Amino acid sequence: MVNATPPWTVTWTEELSVGIPEIDDEHKRFVILLNNLNAAIRERASAMALEALMQDVFADVREHFRHEEQLFAQYGYEGHDRHARQHEQIIRKFEEMSDTFRGNISESERIQIGLDIKNILVSHLINEDMKYRDMQRASPTAGEEQE
Repeated sequence: MVNATPPWTVTWTEELSVGIPEIDDEHKRFVILLNNLNAAIRERASAMALEALMQDVFADVREHFRHEEQLFAQYGYEGHDRHARQHEQIIRKFEEMSDTFRGNISESERIQIGLDIKNILVSHLINEDMKYRDMQRASPTAGEEQE
């Protein structure tokens, strides 16, 4: 029997780890928030409840991006500027989604927005944050506190 994960659920595995405990903890937290949002969408929670959950996800992501960029600058990650620009693009996309979500949209549109949020964040983690992980693994001092 195949144990398939529904498309709206993210399961944290060590394959998603970037090897920096504080960043991994932040990633785990937004996985929980994403799963909560998508569960509430599937359960047809009120528009007000869904908006609050979405704002929780976005606030957490903004804070995480800020922290991640701070660490990238601190440790001299050469892809810092490009990565920060991607963060800005994601935030702009989320703002557009939030505006759409506040409108009078169908249940299927809400589901699609929830899936899009999940897909954007997971894709960013897998395709972009892993570049930092690879650099961090290659450099014995990357990701460590410097004095």
